[in-house]
Amino acid sequence: MDSKKLPYLLLTLVSACIGCGRLKPVRLIDDSVQVPRQKVIVFFVDGVNREVFREMLAAAELPNIDKYLIKRGVRIEDAVTAVPSITYAITTTFLTGQVPAHHGILGNRYFDRDRLFFADYTTTATYRDTDNDYRSPTLYEILDDKLSVSIQTAMRRGVYRRIDNWATSGIRWFFNFIPEIDALVAERFYLIGEIARNAGKWPALIFAYFPATDEMGHRYGPFSRQYRKSLLNVDEQIGRICAALEANDLLESTYLIFVSDHGMAPCEKRNYITITDLLKKEFDLKVSKGGPGREKRFEKRAAYYRKYDAVVANGGNRRVMIYLRNGRDWMMRAGEQQIRPIADFLSRQKAVCLVAYPTKTGVMVQNAKGRAIVQRQDGIEGRLDEKRYSYRVVDGSDPLGYATLLRAAELLDDDFHTGREWLEGTIGTEYPDLPVQAAELFDSKRAGDLMVFAAADWDFAKENVGGHGSVLAVDMIMPMIIAGPGIRKHDTIPTARTVDVAPTIVDIIDPEKLETQRFDGRSLLDQLK
Repeated sequence: MDSKKLPYLLLTLVSACIGCGRLKPVRLIDDSVQVPRQKVIVFFVDGVNREVFREMLAAAELPNIDKYLIKRGVRIEDAVTAVPSITYAITTTFLTGQVPAHHGILGNRYFDRDRLFFADYTTTATYRDTDNDYRSPTLYEILDDKLSVSIQTAMRRGVYRRIDNWATSGIRWFFNFIPEIDALVAERFYLIGEIARNAGKWPALIFAYFPATDEMGHRYGPFSRQYRKSLLNVDEQIGRICAALEANDLLESTYLIFVSDHGMAPCEKRNYITITDLLKKEFDLKVSKGGPGREKRFEKRAAYYRKYDAVVANGGNRRVMIYLRNGRDWMMRAGEQQIRPIADFLSRQKAVCLVAYPTKTGVMVQNAKGRAIVQRQDGIEGRLDEKRYSYRVVDGSDPLGYATLLRAAELLDDDFHTGREWLEGTIGTEYPDLPVQAAELFDSKRAGDLMVFAAADWDFAKENVGGHGSVLAVDMIMPMIIAGPGIRKHDTIPTARTVDVAPTIVDIIDPEKLETQRFDGRSLLDQLK
């Protein structure tokens, strides 16, 4: 036998065994383990297309999700993520209960214009740098007196025990055994049992991440056989975990949350534009699409960026951020006079559904139809539901198309309405919750001077046939299901946001800490019970 083939054959054999069949009865706890009364397991499945998910549920292709979550809990009919709808931004939102502009992670890539470095979390050397870059406390830090475990997540600051699967996942990525990475999540419950027995207590919070569905969506598209197969695999792994919980008398006392960070939009491979090239050609700008990270000395970073007029950060490939140098100074935002010509040009592109940028009076959103201004009422702090926003068309026709839809049109009276009213009024539109999300988006200077969002079937890179990051419903709406003690069974509620996940978890595990924290979201517990 060729010795070079041996590692591949061994991995093939191991992969054939992992995930096959049901997880046999496994001892997770014994009499020495104290089990907390309130405990939560989060099944975070990356990049789930809502329509495909619903079709597979209706066809009885996801029997374990149906058995352990749908029939035992409440399904949110239209759960809305935050902008940008990109994994690293929303994972941090799950753990902090804040929108990206408030916790500071604006995507998998962004330019930090204050510290002059380009953040790129997409490599094995940098993906854990996120823990240094967000400003908000995590669930693990808020619940710091509770045992917590994270599986396969990059954000884990404050967690009691992290299970990275770095080596085992890396091998599977290399050999293209992507679904087996999700199977590792179920396998790691053996290790959680060992952790619990050593610590003498079962975790109050387990946060488990399944990445394969998103990868299959990017490679093959959300309507492909490969994508559906990845969801079948997730269902199997959730079934294995829940069967193990049931065998250890833990299932009925555990809250289960199934959630995704964003949807997955189909993209024609030929339908793409490169924003960097357009800026160079149309405006004769010197554009950097990356640059030095934090490991370089500040003087070297400053010298590098001094050579450029603009920095472009592409994340998710359906959202691009453009940073413009304001004279000699990168640390000041560009003014509207500098931004407007670029916004006007890009908003006319077929590949673009919307462009957004901050002005002195609010946030401008525009496309080929027209321009509108989003404003947030001053002096109102608190959750998104409680803040007040207005949306007014200033040029052309309504760029978001709200005027043609009765519930949304009722909000177009030049007055301020609550974030809850905007969420419920726009949930059936092509741009759900956009006034609320846009108004909060530029609170962080990391958000850049201009955000560009891809139209349906378009992308800002040529390598994918599926993507996310835009503000369209296909990117923004994803599944959310919550089951557990006292939760209504086989029921629904109309809508919620990804920022609601963290406060709901805190309300379940330690409600006294709920009011001591700053959350953009709200607890859903009262609605669910």
